[in-house]
Amino acid sequence: MYSLLKPNEDGVMETVARFKTYEEARAASKVGHDYTYAEVVSSSYVDIEDGSGKTLYLITWTADEVEKD
Repeated sequence: MYSLLKPNEDGVMETVARFKTYEEARAASKVGHDYTYAEVVSSSYVDIEDGSGKTLYLITWTADEVEKD
């Protein structure tokens, strides 16, 4: 399962949606944004940023999903 998290007003990450595939989560992170950049930050999440480097979303996944890919 892949989770799409978004920072709230206080900067705390909140889950906004869950997806079966990374591709679905990545597509959802692009909705409403002209440009997004994905950077693999660690083995457990991807940072989705806008053109200025501001974090729009994080995509996280469970270890069992990584093993299936």
